[in-house]
Amino acid sequence: MRNLIFESSITGLFRLILIVFLMYSVFSLVVRYILPQIVRNSVRNLFNQNHDENFKSQERSPNKEGEITIEYIDEKARHPKQNSEDEYVDFEEIK
Repeated sequence: MRNLIFESSITGLFRLILIVFLMYSVFSLVVRYILPQIVRNSVRNLFNQNHDENFKSQERSPNKEGEITIEYIDEKARHPKQNSEDEYVDFEEIK
């Protein structure tokens, strides 16, 4: 079995400092240059999708500007069914 206890040395310390420095450099480059590009592309895609949906919805509208339409909304569809088990109980105040 390999010995897991290592002696500390100057070369090990320099190796650790070099690894930490390289990791910090790579992380800072990713955060500074690559991450903003990814965020910018995703925001642009969301904007384009939203713009396309709004544009399509405006194309489907058969009404001309200034024209008024009234749509009927069924009251039964607006309010969900109430349970038939519920009943209204009238009350009187007792003084």
